[in-house]
Amino acid sequence: MKKIYFIDPNQKYAEKLQKQLNPKLKPLAEIKLLISPAELKNDYDLLIIHASYFSDYRYTDQLNKIDKTKIIKLNDIVVCFKQQPITSDLIELNCLTLSRRTTITDWLCQILYKLDQVEQRIEKIPNRIHLLFTFNQQIRYRFFQKWLTEQKTEGNKIFILPIKPLYLWNYQAVFHTGPDLSDLILQIEQGIEITEKEFGLIFEKQKSGIFISRSNTVSDDVFAYEHQSIQTIGKLFKKFINQHEKNSIGLIDIEAKPFHLVKDLASVCDVCHLDLGEEDSYGVRIAKTEIATFLAQKSSAVTFEPIVLKN
Repeated sequence: MKKIYFIDPNQKYAEKLQKQLNPKLKPLAEIKLLISPAELKNDYDLLIIHASYFSDYRYTDQLNKIDKTKIIKLNDIVVCFKQQPITSDLIELNCLTLSRRTTITDWLCQILYKLDQVEQRIEKIPNRIHLLFTFNQQIRYRFFQKWLTEQKTEGNKIFILPIKPLYLWNYQAVFHTGPDLSDLILQIEQGIEITEKEFGLIFEKQKSGIFISRSNTVSDDVFAYEHQSIQTIGKLFKKFINQHEKNSIGLIDIEAKPFHLVKDLASVCDVCHLDLGEEDSYGVRIAKTEIATFLAQKSSAVTFEPIVLKN
C-alpha cells in the first residue's frame, strides 16, 4: 500500500479529509497525518502539504529538496471546478489549485493522477553507479555528505563500495563477520567466477540505512589488489546495482589509487564526480591536466559532474 503524508496546520480539516479519502483510496494508498515537516521521513510516495510551510525558514531547505512530482500543495485559493473541470492536462500544467473547498471527487482524482505520475517516473529511472574521486579530503567529505542527503531524500537504496585504505574511511560503520572485498579479489585472481548475488553478500546495512562493503581488517590491503581485479569488481558492482530492486544507487568511493585506475573504473559508471581544485599549485595543475585527458577520452555514456560546493 502506498503511503501519503498530509501536513496541514488546520488539523480538523486534515482529519476530516483523511476520514473521507482513505476508504476511497484503499487498498491502493493510505493517508497519514503529520503535525509538521519536522516529522517527515523518506518513506512516502506522495506528500500533501500546505503551501505556507514553503515560506517557513525552518523547513525551506528540506522541502525544496523534495521531488516536485511527489508533492501536492494545498493553498487557500479557491477554484470553481464547475466552470473549470478537472483534467489531466490541467494537472500537468499545474493549473489546478487544491484548497479546503476542493471537492472529495477532485481530491481523489488529483491524488490518483499524482500516484500514477510518480510510478511512471520511477519506471523510467534506471539504477545508476556513481564514482567519487577528489584531490582534496575536505571537499570529499563535504560532497559525500551532500550526496548522501540527496540520495536519501529521493528515497534511494544506497550502496557504497570503498576502494581505499581503511584509515581513509570516514564512514560511521560497524561490520560483522562475513565475506568481504578482499575475499572476492582473491577469488577473481584465482580465476573463480563470481555472480552478482555473491557480490552482494559483501555489503552490510549500517545504522544510517546505507549499505557499505566489508573490507579486510588489514588497513592497506587495497594496495595489494591488482588493477585488472579492481576493474572486474567495478563491472560486478555495475551488474549488481542494475539487477537490484528499483531506486538502488551505487557509489564507488576511490582514493589513494592511481588516476589511470580511476579512469578505468569511471568507464563502467554512469556519473563521475571529480573536484577541479582552486589552488594555484603545481599539484592542482597536474590534477587538472589529468582530468582534462579523462574528459577527452571518456565515453559519452559517462556523465561528468564537477564538484561544486558553496562556502
